[in-house]
Amino acid sequence: MTAFRRIRGNWNGKRCCGLRSEFTAPIRIASLREEEKDMAEAKPRLQPLRIPGGWKTDVNMLYELEPSPDTMDRFYGPILFSATHRNLGHEIYVRWEPEGDPLGRFLLQRYLLKFDEKGSSVLEGYLVDSVYFRERLQLVDRLEMYMELSKWT
Repeated sequence: MTAFRRIRGNWNGKRCCGLRSEFTAPIRIASLREEEKDMAEAKPRLQPLRIPGGWKTDVNMLYELEPSPDTMDRFYGPILFSATHRNLGHEIYVRWEPEGDPLGRFLLQRYLLKFDEKGSSVLEGYLVDSVYFRERLQLVDRLEMYMELSKWT
C-alpha cells in the first residue's frame, strides 16, 4: 500500500509564490510503521493512570519502567508526577529519592491547599502525608486510590 507525503509547496505541484514547488513523494506504509516502532522503542511509554475528572496534571514523567541502573536517567528531576484538584484543594506529588539512585524509592506526597477567593493562587498548603514505595505498581494503586477520594484527612 502506498501513501503520499507532502514534501514542500502545495499539493498539486503547481508554482507557488513564483517558485516551482516540490512534488508529493510516494512512501510505503510499512516504512511509516517501522519509524513509529523505532520511536516507541527509543522512548518508554508513560505509566497508564486512571485520573478522575477535576484533576489537572501539571507534570507527568512517570514511565512504565522499573528502576534499575540502566533506567536511572528516567528518574532524575525533582518531580515525576504532579496533579492538582482545585475544587477539593488537593495536590499530589511523586518523586524518586534519592534522585538517580537505583536503590532509592518512590515518594508520594499529598497536600491540602487553600486558594484565594478567585482560586488563582495558593494562600496556604499543608502536608497530609508522605508514603514511600519500592514497587511502581504499588505506587500507581495508591496514587489512583488517593485521587478517587473526595476528602483527605
